[in-house]
Parts: sequence; structure tokens; C-alpha cells
Amino acid sequence: MQKTRNRHLQVAVIGKGRLGTSLARALAKPTKSFRLHSHLPARSSSFKKLSEKGGPEILIIVTRDNQITEVAKKALRKSGANLRLIIHCAGSMPPDILPLTPNVMRATFHPIQTFAKPDAKLFKGVTFTISTPTRAATTVLNKLAKELGSTQILELAPNVLPLYHSMIVYGANFTILLGTALEEISKAASIPEAKMKSAFKPILLQAVTNMLSDNTRKVLTGPIARGDSETIERHRKALKKLPPEIIGLYDDFLKLAKRFGLWGSKT
Repeated sequence: MQKTRNRHLQVAVIGKGRLGTSLARALAKPTKSFRLHSHLPARSSSFKKLSEKGGPEILIIVTRDNQITEVAKKALRKSGANLRLIIHCAGSMPPDILPLTPNVMRATFHPIQTFAKPDAKLFKGVTFTISTPTRAATTVLNKLAKELGSTQILELAPNVLPLYHSMIVYGANFTILLGTALEEISKAASIPEAKMKSAFKPILLQAVTNMLSDNTRKVLTGPIARGDSETIERHRKALKKLPPEIIGLYDDFLKLAKRFGLWGSKT
């Protein structure tokens, strides 16, 4: 797929959720090589806009994982003759969930970023993961990722995508859920949530910085790293007053630390 002189590759985005809207907003102001053709809701009764002016060269499906195949089928039936590449953004799923269509390449294209709300600026500095059997698709998506603001590309085989995506959930979603535990403990300790979060900002940011800068065995601090059983038991006794899931999470972290040699690593 080659961009003709002075002409952008046209990209259609289907899906008006946070990621889909972020992509559409980023492409609405054309990059060097790409321009938004259209932005349609996944529940649209008609995708006939995809055939206007020959349609887009690239079609991005950004909807719920279990809807991707069906939405793609409907969109492909209306896509114009220009279409050369169809992609989806479900990080755990291979490109072959997309319908096989003559002369149309397929790919998974996933940004390692969290979108609490639509924001085109959130692509800056992120890593994009690409999975496709087609070298030409990889070349195009490398360029698209870079022009969206990416600084790094991961090329992964389809069979490792579920494992890769589970890592993203650990890093992003579980961090937010850990915040739920902090909110509950803060409430039990009669500390206003706003004050707790203000107090936690420096330590959480430093903990993340430490984790990203070196192996976790070298940067873990506190009673787990010291192997301080007495302090741990005081924590567990206090946490028993809260919903059982809170102490369950604490105990699971202890098991994880012991299993991978972090317990008592600083004694």
C-alpha cells in the first residue's frame, strides 16, 4: 500500500467509545500520511458512507471484543474499492477474527495506554503492538503509530496476544482496582479520601518510577522486603475488620512475594 503523491491514506474508524473517538480526533487533523475518512458508530444502521469517493484505504474496528467480527462483516459489505487494510484494536485477539477478504490485509493494532475519556493527546509517547502475517501491513501500521505519536513498536505473534494483554490488565486496570482497596482502608481509618490521595501521590509515583527503573527484587521496600512478620500480622489483624476481599488481596501479595523471592530480600 503506497500513498500517492500529495495524497493522504484515508482511514475510517468504526466505534465511538473512548479509544475510537481518540483515534478519530487524532486523524481529524491529518498527520503527514493519514487522514480521517469517516467516523461511524458501531451500531450504525448503515455503513454506506464507507463507499463514498471509493472509500478508505484503512478501516479500524474499535468496538467490544465480541462484536468485532460481526461489525467488520457489515462494514466490509459497504466498503469501497480502495480498501486495502482492516484492523481491530482488541489487544488479546488475533487478526484472523476479521473476515478474510480478497486483497485486504488484516492486523491487530493495540496502543498500550488507558483512555478514561477520549483524548487524542494520549497517543504521544506510547507503545503500539502490531500483530499481522503481512509485512506490508506492518510497514503501514508502523508509520501510522509513529505519526500518532508512538515512540516504540512491539511486533507479536498472534498466540502470545492473550498473555500480552493480561500484562496490560495487571499494569493498568489492577492499579486502579488497588486504588479501590486504598479508598476502603482510608474510609475505615477515618481519613478523607481527598487527603489520602494527596498524601499518596508522591509515594505511588515514586514506587512506579522505582518499579520501571530496575528489577522489583532490588527496589521493593517496607515490611515485606524486610521479612517483618510482626508488622504484617498487625496489618492483617486490622484488615480483618474490612470486607474479606481486602485482606485477601493483601495475603495474595504476600504469597506472590514469597513465591518469587521478594520476602525478606532486604534483611
